[in-house]
Order: sequence, then C-alpha cells, then structure tokens
Amino acid sequence: MPVVIKVRDDAVERAKEVIALLEQGVPFSDACERAHTTPGTVKKVMKSLKIRTRIKKTRHGRKRVITDAKKIEKAQCVVRLMQYKGLSATQACKECHTKIGTIRAVMLDNCRTLRRFRGRYQLQVYEVNKVAAVFYGRLRNRGSDIAITHTSPIVADMPRSKARRDDYASVMWQYDFDAFMTTLSPEDLCDFYMQPVFDYLWDNLVEARESKTLEDWFTKFDSKGLDYMVNQKMISKEDAEDIVAGRKSYSVSPIEELFRVGTILDKNDLHCGIDDRKVTSQFICKRTLREQRLDVGKFQVLVLRKGGRYAYPAVPKKIPYPHGLLEERKWRREDV
Repeated sequence: MPVVIKVRDDAVERAKEVIALLEQGVPFSDACERAHTTPGTVKKVMKSLKIRTRIKKTRHGRKRVITDAKKIEKAQCVVRLMQYKGLSATQACKECHTKIGTIRAVMLDNCRTLRRFRGRYQLQVYEVNKVAAVFYGRLRNRGSDIAITHTSPIVADMPRSKARRDDYASVMWQYDFDAFMTTLSPEDLCDFYMQPVFDYLWDNLVEARESKTLEDWFTKFDSKGLDYMVNQKMISKEDAEDIVAGRKSYSVSPIEELFRVGTILDKNDLHCGIDDRKVTSQFICKRTLREQRLDVGKFQVLVLRKGGRYAYPAVPKKIPYPHGLLEERKWRREDV
C-alpha cells in the first residue's frame, strides 16, 4: 500500500511559499527560512505534490532546484498572458517561445495548467495576487449634492489670504486594505471593484441604523443636533420632543456615529488606488477560486487641513469585505 503523507494545512501553505521562492531562484535553505518552515516538511509536501528537485552545481556551491523549473517558468508566462491580456493559449505560447503540448503537461498547485474544452484551451490555474488597495471618496450632507467643505472660525485680524489657506479642510472617507486578494491587474481591479465596494459600504454604513439613547447623544453631540435633524427632515418635530423627554430613543447610521449626524457617502466621487510595490502572488488551482474570500479593510473619515490630519475614529473601523475571485474571471468574459 502507498504511504499517505500527512501534513497540516498551514504547513502545506508555507511549503508552497518555499516552492514559489525556489521557482524564482532563491536558495532552498533561504526559502525555508523566509517561509518559517523546515526542509523536511517542504520535501514531504513536494513528494505529495509530485514535484521533483535536483542538486545543481553553481559558482557559489550546490543549489537545490526544481527539475522542471524552466517549464514552470514558461507555464507561468503563458498563464499571465492569458489571464491579464486575454491572449489565446496559442498566442501566449508563441509569445513565451514554447508549445502547447509542453505547457499542458506542467502542474501548478497540483493542477494541469491548460484544459481543452469546446475546441479551445482554458486556464486551470491563475495567478492570485495580494495587493495593497485603497478605496476613497468624499462625504456630503444628506439632502445636499455638494461635498462637505469644513471651515473653522476666522480670526478677525487674520490676513484674508492666510485665512483662506489655513481654514480650508478636505473631508474624505477611506477604506484601506493591506492585503486584497485578486486575479485582476491593478487597473482592472479598480474598474471592477470600485462600484461594488462603494455599494457594500453604502449598505453597511449609510442604510444600516443603530438605536441610541439620549445619553449617547449628549456624549457625542449636543441638543442642537436634534434641531439639525428636524431641519433636514431626518426626524419629525414630535419625535425630537419625545427624544428630549426621554420617551423615545433615536437611530443613526454607522457613518453618522463615526463622524457626524446627517453625513452620507458621496455617490459621485469614487476613487481607487493600488500600491504595486507591495504585491505578493502565487499560482492557485481554479477549483480553489470557488471559495469566498473575506478580506478585511480599515475604514476612516479623514479631515485634512494645512495644520494636520484628523481621523474619525482614531483607530480605524475594521470592515470585512466578502468577494469571489471567480466573479472576476466572469467579468473578464472568460468561460469558467
């Protein structure tokens, strides 16, 4: 009977990191150290994945390399061209100076790279990147189409030109991800996710309501806030009187609780940014992409003045964002 090699899931993931580093030419011992694992564990995982290695002599000594490293490098080249540029398998192989037969035999993440279906080759493996991404935009008051611009009291003897500079404040919201998993290029990531991310924040920060007591209100605001809510027709005058009399609690949205009552996200001002200097990637079998991703972003309202930056809340609010990587491939018009 064949011997079954049992390795914990987290150890397998670390071993795969080592394999990815080996494919990039990193020495075996250094790769194990970077991934915080042991050579023995990596060899067990390699055996279970049927990945062969050999010892290669170099100018600096002996080095363990993956036997089919050149083929793997060509396969990764083909995957990237098909995934990001939409080339066919034939076109991608031509660009990478290889043949389809060679690429079909290559295994990445224990999956064959290509599969023929309905007369054409389809990817069975994708490069999944972890990128630093940020989504941001403006805030506005409920009932207003103009983004908020705050001004502080102007000192009477302050020169007019200086007052204009020092008084102005840019108010924005920011949803920041240290690691956002995606199969898309940075440009496509922003095009695809900007509106869904905003809609998700709108549902969870603007439409959602939290019931508060009068004591909560006076801790964060003051009684004039109720007058503001009545003037903005957020509540009726009768409701305001009941709140003051203690006969009724009031409800606010999470964004109002974080920053100011009457505040909502501006639907007409959305932006996205990617820090492509902090990208880590690995090749993952397509069947794994069916699993729902849950990446955690940090949300804050930022008030940017000439004299400094102010954040609400001071410690960012962590908001998990669920998304499916297969939806990205469907958006790219691939037959998955």
